[in-house]
Amino acid sequence: MTPIETVITSSGLCLPKAVRGPSGSWWLRHPTGAFHNLRGRCPGHQPFSAQVRLPEGQYVLGVGEIRIAVRVTPFGTSTKSIPR
Repeated sequence: MTPIETVITSSGLCLPKAVRGPSGSWWLRHPTGAFHNLRGRCPGHQPFSAQVRLPEGQYVLGVGEIRIAVRVTPFGTSTKSIPR
């Protein structure tokens, strides 16, 4: 499958304050359950935005208790917040 170049954002969502450790950084999980390696550290107390190349599919962007469903298609990227 051909990777699609797209921008993924947290739509302004972020943690209210900085958190130390892995739970304080943004992560992106593939449909297979594997994690995508984001460039550099992405602090969770700042809204997330990054240009990535991913195969088409449904991903989850998260930090702390925040989970955002990310759908990557050849026509663009859509996001929606996942209630916890």
